[in-house]
Amino acid sequence: MGDLKKENGKPLMGLLLVAVAPIYLSVAFLHWEWLAATASGWTLEAWGQLAAVGVTPLLCVTALLSLMSGFVRTSWKERLVHFRWRDPLPGCRSDLLLACDHRIDMTTLPPEVSALREDGLGPRERNSRWYSNVYLPVREVPAVRNTHRKYLLHRDAAAGVFTTTVAVLFADVIAMLVWDVRIMTGIGYLSLVLYLLLLAVTANEAGKRMVTGSIANFLNYEHSGGVE
Repeated sequence: MGDLKKENGKPLMGLLLVAVAPIYLSVAFLHWEWLAATASGWTLEAWGQLAAVGVTPLLCVTALLSLMSGFVRTSWKERLVHFRWRDPLPGCRSDLLLACDHRIDMTTLPPEVSALREDGLGPRERNSRWYSNVYLPVREVPAVRNTHRKYLLHRDAAAGVFTTTVAVLFADVIAMLVWDVRIMTGIGYLSLVLYLLLLAVTANEAGKRMVTGSIANFLNYEHSGGVE
């Protein structure tokens, strides 16, 4: 998983930077005069000095966004993108997911897959069996690996956008109470929420495809005697 997250480094920053757009546009719309004055003042000179030693505004923003994404625990990321409080991982529902996939012949399931459909099997045990007996043997299959990478990418991006939205909302409330000024517009918040939902739904679907795709490739693995 470490290699997958490393591969996702730049794409993740790209997805997180999209969330900066509604924040910047909101601030520019509400406080353009202040921004114009700031751009010609001491802050511009300060940024110029930082840029001279390689510390650019973009670098600072990406570092902050990376911190926002990493701030959320994995269990909370899973709850966020799968819209479930208990047992959110799609492997916990692998029995239901495989039954809906047209690639999987339910009449010729090998023991490792049919075991996922046992009555009385708890969600966590089902996920553990899927991961150990089905996913691990085929995790390096390109299709399975790529789906897993996309799942992690959009899951982490959703977590970063969520924490960014909460942080901006908190700052907005403080600014209203202390200085009676707003940071974000209503459209800005709506844009962030819609973007968050898009990332979460994309991660959710990728997680489901990772489960069904690994099962389908495992069946090919069983029939061919090795990973394709």
